[in-house]
Amino acid sequence: MSIEVIAKVLGLTAGEVTPLERLILLVLATASDEKTGASFANPEIIARRTGLPEETVNRIIQNLVQKRFLVATPLPQEDGGGILNHYSLELWPD
Repeated sequence: MSIEVIAKVLGLTAGEVTPLERLILLVLATASDEKTGASFANPEIIARRTGLPEETVNRIIQNLVQKRFLVATPLPQEDGGGILNHYSLELWPD
């Protein structure tokens, strides 16, 4: 977890993100690697931590990717079960 990233998320204006987008970013920030910005929270975990439906979480994540607050990198599952997205926060300290 990076306090600097959490502070950046909290400092975003209402014109930049919606309250739900901010909530998702905060959950991702608390589950992120301090050196790389890579987050280890998937939509199921985010849904559980926020109380939001997983479909809502997925929609908000897509919005954040479009707004360039997140980068989604498709990664194959180790068990061959398909592709999962790995998320990196684009709010990392300089």
